[in-house]
Amino acid sequence: MENCEIENYAQIYKLSYMSLVAGGDFIKTSTGKGSYGAKLEHFIVMLLALSQFSNDYKDNARGIKAAGGV
Repeated sequence: MENCEIENYAQIYKLSYMSLVAGGDFIKTSTGKGSYGAKLEHFIVMLLALSQFSNDYKDNARGIKAAGGV
């Protein structure tokens, strides 16, 4: 995801969760192609989505990668 292009934390959470439900093995904070890298706050929101996914789908281990300035 390119978090610097997403308007708010709720959208980052929703996109993170949806990416995991859709089958992504991990979510990543940014590609490095945006106007700035991800912020710590973005990573925390994504961690919350990963935590919720882990609670909802207990047998599906997934991950997260901090990149682009975190």
